[in-house]
Amino acid sequence: MSGALSPSQQAELYRVAPHVAQDMIKKDFEIANLCMRTQSAALELEGRKYDYAMQFLNLATDEPTYQSWRAFAATMLNPRTWR
Repeated sequence: MSGALSPSQQAELYRVAPHVAQDMIKKDFEIANLCMRTQSAALELEGRKYDYAMQFLNLATDEPTYQSWRAFAATMLNPRTWR
């Protein structure tokens, strides 16, 4: 995993501020790691929301129930991905 700082940026940081460069680069990696964990958690949440919505879709055996499911799904799913 790499941080947001490129190798040339890290080199410049060492050139300009060698006394804090290592700590700043370490924090850069920590932030990148946090971002990756946050994105992974958000992706897992979206997957779970789809699982729950699809469980309720099995109950839609007629048009009114299906329309109710669509209204329900619209409150929890991104409409661009299921329409």
